[in-house]
Amino acid sequence: MSFFNFPGRRSLIGVLLLLLPLFGFGSDFRVAVSIKPIHSIVAGLMKGTDGPDLLIKGTQTPYDFNLPESQREKLNQYDLLIWVGPELETSLEDPISALAGNTRVIELLSMQSMKILPARSNIDKRDPYFWLDNRNIIILLQDLTRLLQELDPNRAHLYARNSREVMKRLSHIDRVYEYGYRGLKAGL
Repeated sequence: MSFFNFPGRRSLIGVLLLLLPLFGFGSDFRVAVSIKPIHSIVAGLMKGTDGPDLLIKGTQTPYDFNLPESQREKLNQYDLLIWVGPELETSLEDPISALAGNTRVIELLSMQSMKILPARSNIDKRDPYFWLDNRNIIILLQDLTRLLQELDPNRAHLYARNSREVMKRLSHIDRVYEYGYRGLKAGL
């Protein structure tokens, strides 16, 4: 009798299908990210999954972006939505506030772990370009890794592995910047 012809085959297949989410397969965890710089970090963390969707695509800038009605309706389908904040993506404020509540929303400018400077043009607002400080992006990588592991525990091992890989690349960039700054300081 072969494996494919034994009497309990159907029940075994049923049990295996029920167990797939426990191993991270078949789990539908949907993530959206507003802009490309943050999307690239999240995509690196989610390598091996369906990956995050990017809201602001092509040549659109966050300043002139208007969320199409079809995308507004789709926002409720995400488990996690990551955006910078109203200082950069003003047009996302209303659609995000209208979400039904099933989507976890992370406003990066509100994260306490990063150093967010005041905007140059208005000190009452926050500088939305925090990712240009490579230390902030390293902190963001760590924070997002923990968040993804918390929200999608079936893939926690995958996020940890991907985080180490992305960290290697970010650490290299950090060292290059550090040596460059030393050269500037020395007057080279």
